[in-house]
Amino acid sequence: FKKQLSWLPGVALSIFILESITENENPEGLLSSFDLIITPSKHLEAISGLLPNLSGRVMEAAISPCHETLIQITSLPRDSRIGIICRTNVFLAAVKDILLSFGFWEDRIQSFFEMDYTTKTYFPGGIDVLISFADAHIFTNPEFEFRNEEFLAKGGRIIAFHHQIEKGTLIYIQNRVGELLNHKRTS
Repeated sequence: FKKQLSWLPGVALSIFILESITENENPEGLLSSFDLIITPSKHLEAISGLLPNLSGRVMEAAISPCHETLIQITSLPRDSRIGIICRTNVFLAAVKDILLSFGFWEDRIQSFFEMDYTTKTYFPGGIDVLISFADAHIFTNPEFEFRNEEFLAKGGRIIAFHHQIEKGTLIYIQNRVGELLNHKRTS
């Protein structure tokens, strides 16, 4: 999302995972300095409930997996043994729902929370494909590099799962940001 929104002039972005807001003692205080709070549709109800005094700033964003992510997933054999590395239950459920909707076998899907996941998890075998969010340790931590290369050399696949804000929502966000910037200039 940050990539999609970074081109908007005069905008500073901050990213929060849902748990950092739901577990905060004062979620309205945490987000009160933001002019606009964009949340995926599936989190709208939860976020709106936590931020009743900021409801005018909350904006729903329709999101979907990126085209490239869908191509990588749909090209996999349906009997693949898949490991999902996740940070949140919401991400896990979203990826699992997509996999099941494409006919992958539920009993061949495993999940690992990022902090519990190690390079030994997918060895000596048992997983053909790893799917994780793009900034997971498996992609950013140098300790995973050798194991990832070994896994790939043995025929394994690693997929970075990217979401995107849908185009209609992007246009709406752009218009809303323009309105906010105009209001600030005239105030």
